[in-house]
Amino acid sequence: PVPGAALQRTSSCFRPKQENSDIAPVLPRPRITLGLPGGFFVEAAYVPPVTVKDATPRLFSAAAGVVRPLRASVSIALRAHLTVGSVEGPITCPAADLQLADVAEPCYGQAPSKDHYRPNVFGIEGLALWSGARVAAYVGIGLTRMRPRFTVGFQQANGYFDATRVLVNLERVALLAGARSEISRRFSVTGE
Repeated sequence: PVPGAALQRTSSCFRPKQENSDIAPVLPRPRITLGLPGGFFVEAAYVPPVTVKDATPRLFSAAAGVVRPLRASVSIALRAHLTVGSVEGPITCPAADLQLADVAEPCYGQAPSKDHYRPNVFGIEGLALWSGARVAAYVGIGLTRMRPRFTVGFQQANGYFDATRVLVNLERVALLAGARSEISRRFSVTGE
């Protein structure tokens, strides 16, 4: 989702300005899930450092969990997950915002910023699952601990290098829902 207008604008250092907060609104994330004996499973996903629009991601996600049947088509599951890595791109000062007219104004420089974002997400989820012949669905609740870190990387034309760090610590409860349709015995399509 697009962040609210207040979150997309600076609130200190210079006059408020719009940030380039959607440098890549979509980053494909291929994921592999491996079922293990006893209802256990592991998952892994990797977003390689391929630049999409202005963003260069290097993200890794992993999860592990267990599924226990309750009835013929209903199960419960517990899953723990993490996402680490980074996304780099010109968030604070993209090329369109660069200026050399006033040192007191934002983005006084000649090269876009090289900002660095680290998501640092860890969480646990409980799910109720329903499965039919070729279709499955789930609902659940999760608790996620987020420790995102953002570092500005902007070289001003006057020689000053802005390396401001933003540290945020959040916990969030999320409601989950999704479905899966089996294409073949080895492949399926999933939506969350």
